[in-house]
Amino acid sequence: WKLLTKKGELRYCVTSLKLYPDKGILEGSFIDITDRKLSENKWHTLFEILPVGVSVLDSNRRISDFNQKLATILGITKEGLQNESYKQRKYLRSDNSMMQPDDFPSSIALKEQRMVKNVEIGVVKEGGDIIWTNVNAAPLPFSDAICVIVTSDITERKQTEETLRESEEKFRTVFDHSIVGKSITYIDGSMSVNPAFCKMLGYTKEELTNKKWQVITYPDDIELSQKYVVQMLSGEKDFACFTKRYIKKDGSIVWVDMHTVLQKDNEGKPLYYISTAVDITERIHSEQLLRESEEIFKSFLEHSPIHIYIKDENLRSVKLSKNFEPFFSKPMNEILRRNMNELFPSEHAEKMDAEDKIILNQGKEVTIEKEFNGRSYLSIKFPIKIDEKTKYLAGFTIDITERKLADEKIKALLAEKEIILKEVHHRIKNNMSTIKSLLMLQAKNSKEPAAIDTLNDAGNRIQSMMVLYDKLYQSPNFNEM
Repeated sequence: WKLLTKKGELRYCVTSLKLYPDKGILEGSFIDITDRKLSENKWHTLFEILPVGVSVLDSNRRISDFNQKLATILGITKEGLQNESYKQRKYLRSDNSMMQPDDFPSSIALKEQRMVKNVEIGVVKEGGDIIWTNVNAAPLPFSDAICVIVTSDITERKQTEETLRESEEKFRTVFDHSIVGKSITYIDGSMSVNPAFCKMLGYTKEELTNKKWQVITYPDDIELSQKYVVQMLSGEKDFACFTKRYIKKDGSIVWVDMHTVLQKDNEGKPLYYISTAVDITERIHSEQLLRESEEIFKSFLEHSPIHIYIKDENLRSVKLSKNFEPFFSKPMNEILRRNMNELFPSEHAEKMDAEDKIILNQGKEVTIEKEFNGRSYLSIKFPIKIDEKTKYLAGFTIDITERKLADEKIKALLAEKEIILKEVHHRIKNNMSTIKSLLMLQAKNSKEPAAIDTLNDAGNRIQSMMVLYDKLYQSPNFNEM
């Protein structure tokens, strides 16, 4: 009952009535419960402002009181809580196995008369969605209120934990199965590495786990690596990319491209470095060989006694030997990347371009001899193919002016020698004929048979010499005689 006093105050009362029919009397009593009612109102107010769900069980273990937050967390109406429709739902442990009623925190708290804390329970709603809760229960020393239950919604936290777990699993899968070296380096220098990192350096995982990064880093690169570590620790850099060397187990050197990121906790405290190391040893060696090759070729162009050139598809010079500078009376930067019209007279340049286009189109080597500025030159031109496609034209040009002059002089000398040889032949042949005639005349006038035989024999010898000499003179090759 609500009663209004003479002073206008509102009082709450409980009435007890007893009827005496034989006497025609109705006896009643009133108990003032205003203070208890006000206390209950305060209790309900506290219930409603709490950020967690709160419920109270009566002696029959039914929910006798609860706040709106509990209904919101469980996604159920007040009527559903009052008529116990929640008991039709399924409940899960943290490992997703089914939870029985005897395992509920309230059951354990009442059975063992102790407080039960932080029990994770998954509530399976009618549609199949799961609400994850953290439940605390404690027994109460009242006849009409035997247990209080506090329920917190941890669904978002569980989803975050699951997402984090999946992320960690994905990271571990990528980490372990990556084809390039990956490592987690802790602040003290110790490391956790993947199989690819072990294979790259020739160590087992156990051997590298017990080593610090400084031990396997090439001594000259420790300072460089430490510089990036300090920059990331100070916040100057979020990550670092650089090239360094590691020492393999067999003592050889491996070059790597490093990409390192510093991981921090929620408060910004450094935890560890995640690094990716890509083996670039072959690339470094190839670059070194390329530099050496370029230096050799450069030196060759610097000191070549003949003119060497390479032209691109547009017939512009891309490489020239040093001796082209005095040839054109220009420095190298004024003759490189120029076409022939910029370097030679137009008539000469057009002929040269026409020849070069034929070589590029046909892909064949060509030898050309021509005159320029009163001098003679011999050029050997050939295509350079890249991936079976002609990309460049290269050539050697030799100044053959002196050689041609020498050839002409030799020809003149040979002609002069031929005249002299003819004259000598004529004179020798005449002299031999004269000697033979004299011998034959002397033999004819001689009376001594022995003398005649000797003179005839000498004459025959002279005749043989004349025949042999004549054949030698007329033969183009003495070896055929």
